[in-house]
Amino acid sequence: MNAGRMVLLKDPQGATVAAWQSKSHIGAGIIDEIGSPCWSELNTSDSFGVEKFYESVFGWGVRTGPMQADTYTE
Repeated sequence: MNAGRMVLLKDPQGATVAAWQSKSHIGAGIIDEIGSPCWSELNTSDSFGVEKFYESVFGWGVRTGPMQADTYTE
């Protein structure tokens, strides 16, 4: 089991999330090419609750800003 580790979990709103910790296999082999993943997005009814979750689990910070007519959290 030297390829890496993967975990599947659910955030407080029930969204399923997968995370990969690489060892000998870095993970995605195709990036920045046509047809490769380029954007992931989460729609939630409790942005404050999931912000705290992702910050505590992954250490991700949160930015907010205008996008179209609403505020968009990134």
